[in-house]
Parts: sequence; C-alpha cells; structure tokens
Amino acid sequence: MSGTWEFKPYRCVGPLKFGMTVDQVKAILGAPVSSKIANGNITEVRENMKLVYDAPKGKLYCINLRAPTPIAFGGSLLFKEKDPIAFLSKLDKETKEGGGYVNFMGLGLLAGGFGKRRIPEGKLLMAYSKAKLKVYTYFTEV
Repeated sequence: MSGTWEFKPYRCVGPLKFGMTVDQVKAILGAPVSSKIANGNITEVRENMKLVYDAPKGKLYCINLRAPTPIAFGGSLLFKEKDPIAFLSKLDKETKEGGGYVNFMGLGLLAGGFGKRRIPEGKLLMAYSKAKLKVYTYFTEV
C-alpha cells in the first residue's frame, strides 16, 4: 500500500470497494501474503491490513487496517489523530463501546485499542459494508 487512502463510510477505503471480488483486489494490490478459508469467509493477510470476503460469493466486506496505515477521513489522518475516538465521535453520534472497541455504526467503522483497554492487535480500524453492521456490533458486546 502506498500513499494515503480515503475512507468513505460503507463504500470504500482508497481503491478497495465493498463488494469487490478477490481477483479485482488482486489486480490492484497483487497477491496477498497469505489467504485462508474458514467459517464461511476468505481472509487475506496483506501489509498492515486484513481483507475479509464472504466465501460463497467472494465479495469484500471488511477492510481491517493497523497503525500506522495512512487512512484519511473528515480531513484527518485517523492513525495520526491525538484522539481518534473523540474525532470520530464528533462525526458519528451512533456509537457503541465495549471490549476495547468502539463501533461507529453511522460510518461502518470499528475502532479497537485506542482507549484504556488494549487489544492484542494494537490499534486498528475495521471498515465494513452496511450488510455486516450486525456482525460488527458483536465486538462491543464481548
């Protein structure tokens, strides 16, 4: 991944659009570091990110990004923000917090590891498709 990628709620992160196929993503990013099929999903590991596809259809529905990936939204680089949770909370009042995560449901963005409770992955942002909103509320219920 090179350059800064713009996050657009429920639509895309940079050139990666929800609903893209594995082959379409491969044409943009090249081959992944690794790939596995489990629990009805295809998960690709790439530099500073994981991509998750629905296995039967092979459609992208989650873009999982780790710091220091340069992701821009609302005129800010999210991982460089002093307090990304406060910044995102100004833009989305529809949030749910728990288990080290904050789900910005109006944006389709799950933030983990930014508060007092840490997560094993460090700091991450998971952008997801609107069809998977219910799935991503689970992270805040654990």
